[in-house]
Amino acid sequence: MKDKFNDSDIGMYITYVPTGEIGRLKQFDNNSRVAWVVYKCGDNWDQYQNYTAQATDYIALSVEGSL
Repeated sequence: MKDKFNDSDIGMYITYVPTGEIGRLKQFDNNSRVAWVVYKCGDNWDQYQNYTAQATDYIALSVEGSL
């Protein structure tokens, strides 16, 4: 679990712990501890910014994700 994100974390690979699904960080809010993560982009990871992100609580995320 990550306690806080910063702007340099945008685009990092993240794992949704309950399912093991990998995604990329698109946006975050450290006050509400919610991150918006793109999980599905048809393996078009270099264009993840063009896909809809899903709001996910920080507690459910691991920054150990990679492809």
